[in-house]
Order: sequence, then C-alpha cells, then structure tokens
Amino acid sequence: MHIFLGTPDGAFSKPTTIRGTDDKPLIMQSKDNPSPNPKERIKSAPFPIDLNDDGLLDLVSGNSFGTFAFFPATEKGKFNPEPIWLKGPDGQKLRTKAGDSGPTFIDWDRDGDMDLISGSGGSGVFLFKNIGTKKEPQFEKALNLIPPFRLSREDDDEEKMPPRVLGIDHIKAPNVSWRVSIIDFNNDGKLDLIVGDRQFLHLKNESLTLEDANQKLAKWQVKYDAFEKNSKASKLDFDNEDNWTPAEQKIWEDYLDGADQLDAEYEKFAQETALGFVWLYLQN
Repeated sequence: MHIFLGTPDGAFSKPTTIRGTDDKPLIMQSKDNPSPNPKERIKSAPFPIDLNDDGLLDLVSGNSFGTFAFFPATEKGKFNPEPIWLKGPDGQKLRTKAGDSGPTFIDWDRDGDMDLISGSGGSGVFLFKNIGTKKEPQFEKALNLIPPFRLSREDDDEEKMPPRVLGIDHIKAPNVSWRVSIIDFNNDGKLDLIVGDRQFLHLKNESLTLEDANQKLAKWQVKYDAFEKNSKASKLDFDNEDNWTPAEQKIWEDYLDGADQLDAEYEKFAQETALGFVWLYLQN
C-alpha cells in the first residue's frame, strides 16, 4: 500500500510506502493466521477511516479474496503492522461473495456509526451494517444493496458467461469489477450509489461487414459453449490451487490450451477490449 501526498500546487508527490510501527510495509498477514489464503494478500484496496473513534485515521483494506483487513493507527501516520480481520457475529470473516472487496464507509442507516459498503469482482453492492458502537464496531453479514447477477469462478454457483455480442449498443448495465462511491447525487436527502465497472467489448475486424462477423461469431460461440460444457476446470478448487494434484494441474493446463486456441480463432474476425463505465443508482 502506498500514499501520494498532496503538494501546495495541487499536484502529488511520488508514492510513499505505508509502513507499520515495525517500519515494514503493511501487508495483509497476521500472526494468528500466518498463512491466509494467498488471495488475501493481493489487490489491496485501502480506505482511510477512524474506525475506532480515537481521533486517528486507520486503514481498512480489501483484497482479491473479498475480506477486509483493519490496520489500527497507533499515532498519526503510523499503523499496527498486525491486521485485524473484520468478522461478523458468527466469528467468520466478512466477505463479498465474488471477491475483490473495495471498502467504503458511511452511516448508511443514519444511526450514528459507520457502516461498511463494498462492491465486488463479480457484481453487486454489499452492505455490512454496524450493529456495535463508534468505538467498538461490530458488523452484520452482508446485505444486498444491489444483488449480484454474476459470480466468479471460485463460487459454487456455476454462472454461465453470457454470449458475446459485437458492438457497444447492447450495454445497458454494469458488468464486473464493481467499485462503489456514495453520495447524495440529486440532493434529495437520500444516499445514492455511483458504480464503476469493467466491460468487455467485442468489436468486429474492419475488413468484415457486421453481418459476416456475426455469422462467424455464431459458429464460434457454439464451439466455445461446447468447450466450457465439457471442461472439468470449473470443478477445480481455486482456493487450494497450491495443493492441486498432477491430474488437477493437467486439467487446468488443458483448459488454458483450449482457451488459447479458441481465442486465436476469435481474433480472425473480432477483437476483445476492456473499458470501464460509470453508472448511477438513485435511491428510491
């Protein structure tokens, strides 16, 4: 995790590594859980918040797995190097089901304490209500502010990826990698959600007409659907990837080889690119 300090001219300094009181970079690792899921140590998404109401800005960070690491400040700009994992009443770590947590805090229910809200890697916006106090927060399990419509491969629910569509006119809603900000956008006294996402656009090659490209896409989609249906890769335990058997590793390698071949065929008539959109959800 790094910080870009502001300068008097409105610019920012070079990044400075955020360190704990041991002068080591903050990482999402703890003594009581020395080998957490590897995905809990990557894709940090820190949010500054005085979570324990002691007058000091703490850090709460999301990660690829979807949990939340709390680094209490011990003095201004200094943090306990030992993270505290935010947990629910059942003692289990709070988590966004589709991973890629990105915390933000606001008093959503207007009861005087800060609630936790996060997007996710799949889709959806999740609310973790603070049922504790300002000094000793305690969060409930996730409630859906916007229900997820797609889950990542690591989930038990086997969501089928939607068919590819050429062009951009069909995009009417957010896709994946939701990041959320909260503001009363229309000044009606209600908190609204601004969501950033990641869209995968499919654009035909310039040498083809749209009709020709769509015909090629339809044939390719049939091959792709059959490939996914017959693959055993969706049954692999991606949370235990380091302990896969040789047979499981072979399943994944075969899947990657097959996917590469399909991608090469696809690129003969179309190209995939990624672009982020911004969406507004007004509260009723």
